[in-house]
Amino acid sequence: MRVFLAAIVLVLCVNLAVTIDVCDVQNNNAATDACNMKLALAGSQVYPQLFNSFSPQGALYLHYQQIIVGGAQQLAPNRVAQKPSLSMSFMSDPHSALGAQMLAKKYAVVGIDFQPQRRVAKAIWFQSGMTVNRGTGAMSSSIAPRIPYQAPNPQRGTGTHEYVFLVFADNAALWAAFQRNPHFRVGLWGGSLDLNAFRAEVAKQNLVAASFFKSTHA
Repeated sequence: MRVFLAAIVLVLCVNLAVTIDVCDVQNNNAATDACNMKLALAGSQVYPQLFNSFSPQGALYLHYQQIIVGGAQQLAPNRVAQKPSLSMSFMSDPHSALGAQMLAKKYAVVGIDFQPQRRVAKAIWFQSGMTVNRGTGAMSSSIAPRIPYQAPNPQRGTGTHEYVFLVFADNAALWAAFQRNPHFRVGLWGGSLDLNAFRAEVAKQNLVAASFFKSTHA
């Protein structure tokens, strides 16, 4: 009987861990930062275009020349011209089984330039094979990017653009989906992404974290 009751408690705890909102997690710096980004994204125009829902498993940090993107910041194009360095902080203890599993995975980062006025988006970065340093959280990859980083460059008269960076658990299916779907192929090589198709694909993938900022023509 004790074994049976223990099993029930374990199932309940697992279900709670899966369904708990990141903003309800206490005394966890990564959860606090991830919650702040989730709230910032929820107030953006890009959120309903790219997400059905967003339940981050950690916090993503974009480092631009002494600037750490915290969400909804307005950054001039010259301040984000160079490719950012990235780091991740997971909510799970790195010494736990789940934390060790998250650190052992590889990740893919996708950058999206969204123009609210016309509701169009294009891919500005796709880097796969990224690993997370256990000690520093720094993300790096030894392989060439699928799409090299394209510096934000909002054109005059196009208003404020929103730049979103998404971290997915890396797998061959993600890039294959981008290549297979004709709506994605156009977007990957400079054209506009089909937002409905992209949102549907995001929902299928394991989205781990996200970050975003805004920029306007200088």
